Amino acid sequence: MLDGPRRRQQMVAHVLGQIAIEWDTGRPRVSAYATVWHWYQANPAQGDLRPADWTTIGLVEDDFEQYDGRWLIARRKVRPVAGLVATGSPPLPPSAAEPPAR
Repeated sequence: MLDGPRRRQQMVAHVLGQIAIEWDTGRPRVSAYATVWHWYQANPAQGDLRPADWTTIGLVEDDFEQYDGRWLIARRKVRPVAGLVATGSPPLPPSAAEPPAR
């Protein structure tokens, strides 16, 4: 599903912050904000330390369940909190990036 965008990205960095763990129901629920930076493969000549081409911010909520003695993520909900793209411009879908056939 993500082969198109993934091939066009050189690097991606995920950073979690404001992590909250609730244990009210006998099972942990974790919520955290994630800031995700994306760098395109089209711009590698600018170097690895260049600013990201686009950034997104989201809220991640995980519900855990115990399975064979280990706590595993049973459900994950991710939603953007600053629009789909907080800064920059995401890559176009492969069909939109290609010129129309003649």
